Amino acid sequence: GGGGSNFIDLSVSPATMSVGTGINLAFTCNAGLFNYQGVPVDVYWVIVVNPSISDQAATVDQLLSSGTVYYFSPPNKRGQMLMTSKLKGPSFPGVVLSTPTYSGTLTVNLGSNAGTFAFAMGFINRNTGALVGNITEVSNAFTLKRP
Repeated sequence: GGGGSNFIDLSVSPATMSVGTGINLAFTCNAGLFNYQGVPVDVYWVIVVNPSISDQAATVDQLLSSGTVYYFSPPNKRGQMLMTSKLKGPSFPGVVLSTPTYSGTLTVNLGSNAGTFAFAMGFINRNTGALVGNITEVSNAFTLKRP
């Protein structure tokens, strides 16, 4: 988000979609920025309802006060990730990036939920317990509309 450099960049496109559509969250990790290449990190992935901030880096406090936050639980045996209002551990535990940069897309369906949302992520360095860069990253805001 924000076009600037952070440990990860998050982007949702298009910015307006119909309810029930698969939402594509494009991400690019920049492991060189805070030197986390080859280091196991716990990835925490959240969605913010009616976010007051978007497309920028944010402290954890800013993120948690920017709207209602739901956490993506770790995948169950069927590979499904559930949204929960309580933190149940990292969404993706022990991720290790072997390259300085890594890009991909996560696709999620929010079912019948309409409204304005943003995704956010924070990485915890497993070796130190510290938040990578001491910051989170918030995607651009996107809107799900009923037909």
